[in-house]
Amino acid sequence: MNCPACGAVVDKKAPFCPKCFERIEPPGLWQRLLSLFRASRAPRRPIVTIKKTVTIKSTDKDGRSHEYHSLDEAPPELVEELKKLESQALGEATRDISKDGLTATFTSKKSVTVFKVKDASGNERTYHSLDEMPPEIRKAFEAARDKFTR
Repeated sequence: MNCPACGAVVDKKAPFCPKCFERIEPPGLWQRLLSLFRASRAPRRPIVTIKKTVTIKSTDKDGRSHEYHSLDEAPPELVEELKKLESQALGEATRDISKDGLTATFTSKKSVTVFKVKDASGNERTYHSLDEMPPEIRKAFEAARDKFTR
């Protein structure tokens, strides 16, 4: 049953509309008979709106921050890694449904830590986790981290 004032779905035994608080008169015998011949008036669903926003924040080796709003804006050396992270993040997305039950929002956030180490000869190596680091480098990193977190 729908509210005659606003069209919201109302329980058949409800005394008033939960959306606009209009008083609902219970249908009489004649109205119930006519309702058998009328097409059902299901509430209209809103037009689907899909909005995708992408923000990629990075810090280069000189400590400068960069912000990109698409993979096309990102430097080519980062694009492959970003595509892999994007596919992982979509698998870990959370879903939020609005109170009216008609609007759904999917949100995913992914943070990645990359460790770049430059040795005495100037060679730079990139590690994506502490487990990838050689034991002596990991030990030095953990000692430095502990020193700054205390």
